[in-house]
Formats: sequence, structure tokens, C-alpha cells
Amino acid sequence: IALKPDFAEAHNNLGNTLRELGKLEEAEQHCRKAIAINPNAAEVYVNLALVMQESGKLVEAEFNYRQAIQLRPDFAEVHNNLGSVLQDLHKIEEAVISYRNATKLAPSFAIAHYNLANALQELGDYQPSMDSYLEAIRLRPDYADAHSNAGAICQEQGKLGEAEEWCRRAVFYCCKPNLAEASLDSDLAGAYNNLGMVLRAKGDLDQSVSLFKRAIMIEPESHQAHSNLGAVLRDLGMLEESVDSLRKAVDIKPDLAIAHNNLGNTFMSLAKVMQARQSYERALYFQPEFADVIWNLVAVQNGIEGAKLLLERCLSVNPNHLDARCLSAAVFYYEGDQEPFRTLLKSEFEGHPFVRTLEWVFNLPNLPKLYFNQWRFYDAVFENSIKSRPFYEFGVWRGHSFNYLINLYKRGYGFDTFEGLPSDWRLGSLNEKKGSYSARGSVPQIQGGQFIKGPFEQTLPEFFTHERPLAALINFDADLYSSTICALNFSKRVIDQDTVLIFDELIINEDWENHEYKALNEFCASQGLTYDVVALSLTTKQVAVKLRNLAQGVGS
Repeated sequence: IALKPDFAEAHNNLGNTLRELGKLEEAEQHCRKAIAINPNAAEVYVNLALVMQESGKLVEAEFNYRQAIQLRPDFAEVHNNLGSVLQDLHKIEEAVISYRNATKLAPSFAIAHYNLANALQELGDYQPSMDSYLEAIRLRPDYADAHSNAGAICQEQGKLGEAEEWCRRAVFYCCKPNLAEASLDSDLAGAYNNLGMVLRAKGDLDQSVSLFKRAIMIEPESHQAHSNLGAVLRDLGMLEESVDSLRKAVDIKPDLAIAHNNLGNTFMSLAKVMQARQSYERALYFQPEFADVIWNLVAVQNGIEGAKLLLERCLSVNPNHLDARCLSAAVFYYEGDQEPFRTLLKSEFEGHPFVRTLEWVFNLPNLPKLYFNQWRFYDAVFENSIKSRPFYEFGVWRGHSFNYLINLYKRGYGFDTFEGLPSDWRLGSLNEKKGSYSARGSVPQIQGGQFIKGPFEQTLPEFFTHERPLAALINFDADLYSSTICALNFSKRVIDQDTVLIFDELIINEDWENHEYKALNEFCASQGLTYDVVALSLTTKQVAVKLRNLAQGVGS
């Protein structure tokens, strides 16, 4: 250049070298100089586009890639790069066109097939996406990311066995013979992360935690792994640890909407409703059309009007959000408009468990009071109970609801094995495995609480042979029919007409009529009782009832 300042190729090559060295401003200057000297060289526009792309100037990158394509339409790699920029600009349909152009021009271009699959997956076109992943894998059998993302598609389609196989192949192809070398491979971290997501969906929560932690060991700044770890820790009831992981995720990537949403969910589980609201609103700030976040915001509402507005907004973003559609129909019904519910009954969702729940509720003699979150529901029940009495809880797990109730009633009795479900909890096509919801034998330490550890059929006969105080409230959170009917039969000695019975999973689950609902109705039939439903929360599946036709007490 010193000898020949107008040497376009030298400026272009220097610009490319400076870009590789990370000196983007200097690289841009030389690329622009090359274009000024020779505006008809496609390669120069490509290099400037790369500089713009790496500088985050995506609109300028798009412009320069298009200039290069205009000069050289058969440049497959540039079509692929343009697709990448368009995808980052959220122009997904245009990105698909660019990737298809790349694969037509270079059918053996595995990366272009992979990128096309990613864009199609983002559009929800799962079968064409899977076809493109399979083509990328055919061209490059050890393409770990393609295996991993094929697993993600299978997970979206509910094919969890196939998803696990794909993700395990991704881990296999990422691993190197030298373990130390593998530990530095960020692709391996991504493969562990995706496999962890599949195993979480399969209910193998402990193994998914292990995989997310492995991903973080390999790539400590992986916001996805921290976010996913936080979500699964919430599933395990380890709420404080969940908060720590999710805060780490948003520290690394402050605009990660899913992590803010997950943090909101954990705050809700901790009864920190205002902090949950703030996290959901933060998620929407970064992703305004995140329908699930709008749905979650419904749960922080205290009244029907606020819930109704959010449900309308949720359905405007995603008209197919069935939970929002069902709850919206319920809200309209409570306001006197039955037409949305009638429409549901005439639709293909007539037999859906949420619709069956609404049908049961609307056939009750009186509409129960409607609440939108667990904690507001508990507060309302407390206000309508005898506050001087203690409460009883069957199914304590890690003690989060017990801790909330003890702050209201001051005295409580909790019953649990603290080892998880005693048998599988079958919910139609879903199955919570034996041992789920385990506290690993750890009994909570909560002042005012007395905990009785062991299977109900062993502990309840002994406990209730002694005189016990009448209950203000009994919280049945044992999930299974067998456990719930056992708890009802023994706790009848502490139930009278003022006792409120809460069933934590009575409604909405796929097979809800065969568990807590069945136990309640069989118990009442055997005792010659009926019940009034006094409150419910359709977002948390809780129902509160009071028994009728009592004399001095069920057990008297």
C-alpha cells in the first residue's frame, strides 16, 4: 500500500487481517478504501459485511452482503452469511430464503443445511427442520450441534426417547479422546445442556441437574445452563438455590427473558409476589410478545379485571394458548357471560381436562370465589377459618406452603415420608415417578410445626389414637388417590363444619377425576356427607371445601 496506495486487493487483504486480529475500526477503513477503488469486486463487500457483522452493525452487514450477491449471485457462502444476519435481525422468513439459496448453489454445504434447519425450527416448521438437520448429518455424520438440535425438535414433539438418543449422540461426538481437551469444548457444554433439558422433560431431575452443572464447569458463562439449572432446581423445591442460579444467568445476559420468567416463577413459589411481578415485567421488557410470561403475570393479580386484561393480551399474542383461553372463559362466566365457555364445549377441546374442570365448577350449586395464586387463596381461606385452631398438612415436601401457613396459624402438624411419592402418580399420558417430590429424608425445621415422618398408613393410626385439636384447615397435598383417601379417613376426627379442607391438585390435571377428586367424593359417600366448594384457584389447581351434614364431627 505504501508503494501503491490505490492497490484495492492489498487494502482488502489488510482489512481482512485486521478483522481477524479484532481491530474492527481499522479493518472497516481499509475495506471501504478497497470498495472506493474497485466497487465491482464482490469479495470486498463480503469482507466489509463480515466486519459490520462482528461489530454488531447488522443492517449495514445485510446491505453489504446483498451488494456482494448482486455482483456474484452464485456465491453460496455469502447467501449463508446473509441468512445468519437476517436471522439475527429476526427476519426469519427471509433468512430461510437465503439459506435455501445457499443449499441449492452448494448441495453439500452442511453448515447451510444446519442453519436452514435452525431457522425453520424457529418458525415452528418442525418436519422440514428435521429434514434439514438429517441432511446436515448425512453430509457430516459427526455434526454434534445438528444431533443436539434434532433432539430439541423431538422434545418439542413429545418424542422424548428419540430426543435423548439424539442428544447422547451429540455428547458422544463432542467428546475427545483426551478428557482435558474435551473439558474446554463449548460444544460439549451445549450438548450437556440440551441433554439436561430432555431429561428434565422426562422427569429425571437429578440427572438433569448433574448435566447442567457439567455444562457450567466446562463453560462457566453459559447463561442457558445457569437458567436451565435454576428452573430444574425449582422443580426440585430447592428454591433459594434456584434464585442463585437464575440471578447468575441474568447477570451474564441481562436481556435473557426466559431466565427472568423462571426467576419470577421461583419467587412465586417463595410467596414473594411483588418480586415475581418485577421479574415477569422485566422478561416482557426484553421480549414483549412472550405469551407464557403474560400468562404467568395473571397469577399476581388480585382481581378479575386485571386478570381479564392480561388474558386478552396473552391471547392476542398467542390465540392458541389453551390455558389462557380456558381461564378467560371462566372469567367471562364469573361476570355473567357464558358464551365463551359454551364455545369451548362445542370445540375440539370439549374433553380437555381444563374444560372438564370448568364444567364441574359451573355445575356446582354456587360459584366458589375465584383466586389467581396460591398465596392469595391461602389468605382468603385463613380469613374465613377459626384462626385460634391449628392446621394439618398431608404432603409437606420441603415445607414451603407449611411455612406460609404457620405464619398465619402459628401451630401446625405436617405428615410426609420426606422421600417422595410412594408410587407412580399417573396423570393420563403423564407419569410422575415414584420418589418424585423427595426432600431426601430432610424434615423442615419450622417453629410451631410438629412433623410426623413416615408412610401415612403407618403413622396416622398411631397419631390419631390420641385426642387432637379440631382443625382450622387441612391441606391435602399428597396428590395420589391412595394417600389422600388414607389421610381423609384418619383426619376425620379433627374435622367439623368449620374446618376448611384444601385439595392442592384436585382439578385440571389430565386424570384429575381419579385422584384427590375421587378420594373426596368417595370419603363423603362413605360418611353420608356432602360438601360446599368455597374457593378455588384455576392457575394453581387448588380447591377449598367445607363438609355438610355433620353432627358434632365426622369422627364422633
